Amino acid sequence: ISDSYPPSFDPEYAWCGGFYKHFSGLDFSTRYLLHCMLSNSYLIIPSSMQGIQLANALRRAGTDISNEVLEYFISARFATSCENLVEEILGQDSIPTSVSTNTYGHSSTDSFEHDYDSDDFDDDNLHEILVQRVLVTPTRVCPQLPTFEQSNRILRKFHRHADRFLRVSFVEESFGSILNAISDDIVEKRLRVIMHNGIYVGGEHFVFLHYSSSQLR
Repeated sequence: ISDSYPPSFDPEYAWCGGFYKHFSGLDFSTRYLLHCMLSNSYLIIPSSMQGIQLANALRRAGTDISNEVLEYFISARFATSCENLVEEILGQDSIPTSVSTNTYGHSSTDSFEHDYDSDDFDDDNLHEILVQRVLVTPTRVCPQLPTFEQSNRILRKFHRHADRFLRVSFVEESFGSILNAISDDIVEKRLRVIMHNGIYVGGEHFVFLHYSSSQLR
């Protein structure tokens, strides 16, 4: 833990309001979606006890059902309480029909591997691949639902490890162009720090790898 932050505000742990210990054992795909809900204000964890109850519900339901329910709330842009989310998760004996046709279109446990492990695929034929996208504002790191996007040489080569990559965009607080909010202070204290030190998403550390020519423009 960085000496410059108390644990609840360290970038590695702040994604869940400092209740990182409750969620540390969950699959990354679940933590990613939970981070998405929290950063986009679809969910607030008001106390440690409610954090424990939510984490226990996610573990009890398992990765597949947990992810499907979280995806439903995110895709519907529906804000909910911890109590309601726990009830929804524990009330599902199987993946609900109402949320079965979602972004992934299949089980979330192996959502990034399932479609690409078949012999029918090879690196050159993967023109689109499921990508985790993160919007970085001057004050927040906001994961978005993974979507199919045009692949590149790196993603095609490592498509079986696609969940270890993020496509990051720098935006203003309302998710508009960062050019509308750019200043020397933001460049120095936010963008430069992230480019050098990386970001934390769902408690996992991601570092800068590559940029496209269009991003430079």
